[in-house]
Amino acid sequence: MNPAYGAAKGGLPAFTRSLALDLAPERINVNAIASGLIRTPMTIERMDDREKRREEMPNIPWNRPGEPWEIAKLALYLVSEDADCVTRQSFTIDGGLETNWGAGRLTKIEVMD
Repeated sequence: MNPAYGAAKGGLPAFTRSLALDLAPERINVNAIASGLIRTPMTIERMDDREKRREEMPNIPWNRPGEPWEIAKLALYLVSEDADCVTRQSFTIDGGLETNWGAGRLTKIEVMD
């Protein structure tokens, strides 16, 4: 991972909190969406490489990358009136990857080809 990319990602929770506190008096909601492996132009090469897919999929309990539309649906909710009281939250969409961190690779899932 690029160090600048990693540092920026690592700072998002603090930035989200600070911005949410700063904008709360104006009732402006600030939230973050933390995604795992999502099929995008940035990751498509990894997803098309069978060997890399075999390495990564056992770490994702749902055994698949996320899709951009899944992120978009959450974003649409967060900007809707239904989320009026939702602020300073970080939502993770990763197919369970974060749940598996530190637990080693899953062994009960057959890797998709």
